[in-house]
Amino acid sequence: MNRSRRALAQIVAGVVAAGAFYLMIWETPEELVRERLSELAAALPRDAQTTEMAWRSRLAEAVEKGMTPTVRLVVPELGAVEGRESLLEYAFQTAGTLHVDVDPVSVHVEDRRARTRLTLTLTQRLPGSERREQRSATAELVRDGKLFRLQTLEVERAGREQPEARP
Repeated sequence: MNRSRRALAQIVAGVVAAGAFYLMIWETPEELVRERLSELAAALPRDAQTTEMAWRSRLAEAVEKGMTPTVRLVVPELGAVEGRESLLEYAFQTAGTLHVDVDPVSVHVEDRRARTRLTLTLTQRLPGSERREQRSATAELVRDGKLFRLQTLEVERAGREQPEARP
């Protein structure tokens, strides 16, 4: 009898440990949305060691994986850029000098759609200069299997510009 209790306790402990491990590795839909937005932002800049062809390839792969074919970017200075190919061509024009830091302020997931409010820090780095501005944005993503893909990104006008001091 003592032996069966010990075996039962070991089984219960194993199930609890397996459940805890599963919860540790399982990502919530909100985490998946944040991860997707971070992946897209990370693909945009080009470092000095990366060739233009390698950068273009990496960026095209990120756009293909992370955006719907009918993705729509709306920026007051540009108007609307529609479709993955058009957005990719626009991204290529930045030549990798644009860095975007994404800070999801709120993420709301409902069924197969996600809507998030973002703070974007846009930094354009050119040799000898840097221009930085912060903007608010709204992103809508749709679920594609387990992951999410960007459907719409609407960026608001820049607030009062605050150039960064450089020595």
